[in-house]
Amino acid sequence: MKFFRAFKQQFLPIFAKEHRHTYRLVLSLIRQAAQKGSYDFITRFKYKDNPKEFGFRTRVFMDADVIHYVSDITTFPNDQEWYALYQLEHSKHHKQIEKFMVDLQIGTGLWGKIIILPPFLYMNYRILASLWSAISKGVIDATVWSLIIEIGILVLMVLFGDRIMSVVSAVLMKIVQWYMNRNNKTRKKKTAA
Repeated sequence: MKFFRAFKQQFLPIFAKEHRHTYRLVLSLIRQAAQKGSYDFITRFKYKDNPKEFGFRTRVFMDADVIHYVSDITTFPNDQEWYALYQLEHSKHHKQIEKFMVDLQIGTGLWGKIIILPPFLYMNYRILASLWSAISKGVIDATVWSLIIEIGILVLMVLFGDRIMSVVSAVLMKIVQWYMNRNNKTRKKKTAA
């Protein structure tokens, strides 16, 4: 029962309706990145009766470079309405980028779960099928033993991974040091002879 609760908590949110926008956003990011190598945020606005369109554009490249293109704030000097509008539109643009980053973070987490789902199901299917086989046949076959060993190694690595790695690296360093000393002695003997 705990298995099914854990599965439900981990993977059912992936299919929730509120994440559809996030999936579209991530797919849009991938499509734009493949086409242009970057993702653009564009906020356009007009000021009074001026036919010219103003705006902000932020280009986010896949290597984490960010370039901001902004309209000239000094277009209408000493016009407080222009400065207020400019600040308001810049704030909207900034919020659009922030929302995208939050959605992207949620999206990558969800995509990560989607990518992990098939191996998760496969591994648990193997465990359940092997245990059913062991129970029905009354014999523990090689598959069950291999699963027990895999789970044991995983548990050991989680619990003692740091200690194991420090011991293994110390032993490997001793072996390398012994080998280097042996080679040095062999070279000295050859040069002396």
